[in-house]
Amino acid sequence: MAQQGDLESRCNGKASKIQAGFVRSLSEIITEEDLLVDLSLWETLPKEVVESICALLPLSKILELLKLCEPWSRLPTATRFRQFCAKAHGDLFGIVMFDGKLWTYQLAIYDSKHKEWSHLELSSFLPDYMNYLKQSELFFGHDGGLMCVIPYDFYFHEAPPCILVFNPLTGDKKYIGVSSFIASFDPRTTLSYVVLLQLIMDGELGCYKLILVTQRTKPRVGGVEYYSESYDSMSGVWSTLDSGFVYGDGMMRYGRQHVCFDCRLKKFCRPAESGKTVRNPSPHVYHSNVVPDDLYYPFHTFVRDHRFKLEFAEVDTDEDNFSSTAEVLESVWQNGWNEKSKISLAMEMPCEDFEARLLACTRYILMVTDGGRFADSEHCRQHMALFDRVTCEETVLNIPRFMTKEFCGAGYSITSNLESMCDLKWDVVP
Repeated sequence: MAQQGDLESRCNGKASKIQAGFVRSLSEIITEEDLLVDLSLWETLPKEVVESICALLPLSKILELLKLCEPWSRLPTATRFRQFCAKAHGDLFGIVMFDGKLWTYQLAIYDSKHKEWSHLELSSFLPDYMNYLKQSELFFGHDGGLMCVIPYDFYFHEAPPCILVFNPLTGDKKYIGVSSFIASFDPRTTLSYVVLLQLIMDGELGCYKLILVTQRTKPRVGGVEYYSESYDSMSGVWSTLDSGFVYGDGMMRYGRQHVCFDCRLKKFCRPAESGKTVRNPSPHVYHSNVVPDDLYYPFHTFVRDHRFKLEFAEVDTDEDNFSSTAEVLESVWQNGWNEKSKISLAMEMPCEDFEARLLACTRYILMVTDGGRFADSEHCRQHMALFDRVTCEETVLNIPRFMTKEFCGAGYSITSNLESMCDLKWDVVP
């Protein structure tokens, strides 16, 4: 009994030291204004209580905590802490952007509850060979709080690259090899590229699917072939997609494109359009060439089976000044794009000399405009408007420092450095 008592005493002592370490680390970044309690009281609290309270902090504070010491860095691996954070931070979204100065990808995160920005280095999640690739050489997909990434070009890799699926908030990740069919391509005789990569999350079952469309070219023989495949996370098996359409932001040899791929015919098409603003509805128009001729429009974005399209209407404010208002047309895929609704944004912009980009996730639509292409422009004006599809409220957001022209470098615009917008969740795993 004495030995058991000594063991319990040592365990309790060790637990107290760990708890005290958490408290000391916590006191480095949390002020009385945040807690409204004496920090000395924290040493008397159980660890689960500390975790639950920390989960209520703004995301920027949580990210600082994870950098303080080893115990805190392991905090996102705790199931209980993830559950607390999932309840406290249910409306986070992120923007994947390319840092032109550091040549790395960043994830800008907006905490709508506390109305502030944070950011993460995506390079810490990516394997080394991906960190050496420049903008547009990586292909991102995302849905339901998970992200996936794969190199666009298979040719420069000794072995077929894997698809990395990860949660940027918790650091959980999983490598998924391409199908044995794609892996069998000989890089010495075959050029293989990714045309489209999508991640589709099933929140109820906690599983996901990957949709991969690839292009194979044999320079010596000639001709281009396209393949569409699907990966099921529950079975861990790749299967061929021989029916239906795959659509979204794609990548062709000469740059980004909006693509619509018929998996049965293995052809690209311009999908049918219908709705109130469509004057001449037409069926799918298949491209006579193997490679589609559609261009990439920064005014379009896709979220699952929804497409959002940004349009501008000129407003005559006075004799010398013109401005424009923005409208977002929402369409749903029903064997073609069927216009569903129109969203009018209140923010006005100059009618000339500006660039714009439309991004969207499940709940939010984000419009970013840049009034001058270069950092030394006298008329440099950057705007960011967020529309909440649930509350139908529009908010003008501040531009965080890491999205400014000073951060991105001269010659870059905020719109050209943004890749995509994604939902972020604490309680999903690859």
